[in-house]
Amino acid sequence: MIEIGIRGDCVYAIYSVPYKEDFLDIAHWAFYINTYMKMLNKLLEERRLPNIKAGIGLAANETLAVKAGRKSSRIINLV
Repeated sequence: MIEIGIRGDCVYAIYSVPYKEDFLDIAHWAFYINTYMKMLNKLLEERRLPNIKAGIGLAANETLAVKAGRKSSRIINLV
């Protein structure tokens, strides 16, 4: 891992991997996190509690960009 950061309400991690197989490992972790969020929200829904919303994005590129901003303000910047 190269960097973990927080920009407003956005938390991000930047990874650098030498092989495609390593990128697939990172993708699998993103899939696991997405599945966990769906399961958690199902439990929260059953208890009539508010859901948690989180976006997970992956990119394989040399340009490092993180989308951050408040959706309600319609201002979303690349950091």
